[in-house]
Amino acid sequence: DALYYDQANLPVPEELNDWGSWQLVGFNGDIYCLPRTSMFDTSATSAYEFILRYDPDLGEWEQGVLPENIAKFEDLSGASFVASDISGATLDGALVLQVTYGTTLVGYVRYTAEGAWETLDYGYLLTSGPLFGTLASDGDDLYVFGGLAITINEGASSSSDSTAVYRVDLEAEPYTSPEKCGDLSTGRIRPQVAYGNGEFAVS
Repeated sequence: DALYYDQANLPVPEELNDWGSWQLVGFNGDIYCLPRTSMFDTSATSAYEFILRYDPDLGEWEQGVLPENIAKFEDLSGASFVASDISGATLDGALVLQVTYGTTLVGYVRYTAEGAWETLDYGYLLTSGPLFGTLASDGDDLYVFGGLAITINEGASSSSDSTAVYRVDLEAEPYTSPEKCGDLSTGRIRPQVAYGNGEFAVS
């Protein structure tokens, strides 16, 4: 069954003053507001420790604190990276979050209708796919649109607005590249993406 919201003029949460950019996703009868990065300098990143949930029945926003193992990622060397960008989409009855850690790794987690957090093995390094792309779903698959493409050549790195569209397989081997399946007309970082009538609209 489809859920429709007839409430206009949602209250603007104060947290948006600090976030700068965000994404709204509907899930399980509520609206989730996810913090998107507004800092594209790879030498400086934001750090996010919570998402926001709007309850239409209560008419208010509340913070949903991310578990520590999701808000931060620690690699095998002991180096720690914070969640610097979060995008999300619904798939198979869960809210799937794409979490960018610093400017190093993109990982994926699930938030279930029962309120449980599930970490997933799949993710990719910055050299295998875009940073700060927007996650979206057509109900069958997950896709990443645009983002910041990082290229490393002879030790020097460069970046550009990505035009690529990738299909994400959460069952794939960790740190493998997502499957490229299309291109946008122009490169976009954290674009707005909507799906309906069999088509994605990207702006």
